[in-house]
Amino acid sequence: MGAVIRPIGTDPGTEFAGSFDGGGHVIRNLAFSYTKAGITYMGLFGSIGAEGRVSDLGLEDAAIAAGEGPRYVGILCGRNAGAVERCYVIGELSGGAAGKYIGGLAGEDVGSLADCYSFCDLALGPNSQYLGGLVGSGIWGSIARCYAVVTFLPREGSQYCGGLAGHGYNVTQCFFYYTPVYGNESLNNGRGRQLSWIQIVDRAWFSEWDFDTVWAICQGKDSPRLRWQGSPCKYVP
Repeated sequence: MGAVIRPIGTDPGTEFAGSFDGGGHVIRNLAFSYTKAGITYMGLFGSIGAEGRVSDLGLEDAAIAAGEGPRYVGILCGRNAGAVERCYVIGELSGGAAGKYIGGLAGEDVGSLADCYSFCDLALGPNSQYLGGLVGSGIWGSIARCYAVVTFLPREGSQYCGGLAGHGYNVTQCFFYYTPVYGNESLNNGRGRQLSWIQIVDRAWFSEWDFDTVWAICQGKDSPRLRWQGSPCKYVP
């Protein structure tokens, strides 16, 4: 029997301003469906304010249906103006036409994201903007030592799409892996470095990451995982 979780801070002025230490716990099967107008921020944390901090939390098998129109949507948070560290998400995001600011982990980052990753399927409607495997837009924020593994179904008229982030300037030591669904589209927009699967399972490509206290890898078999998740090889079939 699952628990009912009410998203935190779904409207302007209700941003999460506290400190949430996930303690290495994982929330599974999180599901939200937003079909009515008027909800601005969507995710477990709708909006994280400038004083907010979220760390050491995982979300797996999540499913968010964003509906139509411009909103801020991410599995962890719709918008981050605070600090998010050592978190990961695995799940899917879907949306209708004219979506905006949609990313696997965060829709928009104007704060800081560090040592996080996302495995995400994005299926969005036409004329959507600022779409990314990790972050939809990070123009005013910072993203460091993060990666995304993304399946993306771009539709006609979509703009500012990226394997890691749809837009952003302060991106350092970040990567993404992406397999084109139709065989010819590209999500390599210069925000993060695109790697092949052989590369993303090789620790040598992450030479500036902390594999002593933050990250772990099942060398040659799987992409990096957070050390608090336990043995990285347990994710290999």
